[in-house]
Amino acid sequence: MDALVQYLPDPSQRSPPPIIAHYMKRLHNSASASKPRPDTTLNALPMLLVFKILFDSHWGALTLARVYSGNVVAGAQISNWTRQDEQIEGNENVGRVLQINGDSYTALRSAGPGCIVALTSLQSTRTGDVLGPPGNMFRVTETAKTPQGILANDHLDSASEQDLGFYVPTPVVHAALEPRSVSAIRGLERSSFILRSSKSGCWSAFVALH
Repeated sequence: MDALVQYLPDPSQRSPPPIIAHYMKRLHNSASASKPRPDTTLNALPMLLVFKILFDSHWGALTLARVYSGNVVAGAQISNWTRQDEQIEGNENVGRVLQINGDSYTALRSAGPGCIVALTSLQSTRTGDVLGPPGNMFRVTETAKTPQGILANDHLDSASEQDLGFYVPTPVVHAALEPRSVSAIRGLERSSFILRSSKSGCWSAFVALH
């Protein structure tokens, strides 16, 4: 990961991915309608793209993300903008910011643009999600169309997931799984972790009454 950070272009040296550019544009438009705090500049606000969810026996779920702007700080609140768009509460607290080197993890106080880090304690984040500043960073204005404020403004370019490069087709293979005992249900529940790491699957539960 250090090699990737060293040799890949800094985010400021090239255009961000379409999905990051989309949310940054929404952030700039919301800032023009809702005056930001004096000590806050748009460039200082965190913006991250999650590219993988890993599961470690010690740390649990690790959210691997690249920082495109601002700094992500251990213990700070961050918002899952993708989940906010789905009308799901997206504010979460970052546990630790970790730098991964093989099987070792180094805790960092913060990480800036270009860094690839692993975040702990994020419960609802999935692969492909965009993490940004909490919704209360800006005052909600009358132009906001829903209570979610800046995260619920119109999709400025009517961009779809396919346009933004994160479109995943509907699965065409289906399977039914039935646990043989109550103790086996826990193992089945763990399969939900796989769905967080890949957007290509979905599941639903059916409880049969006898």
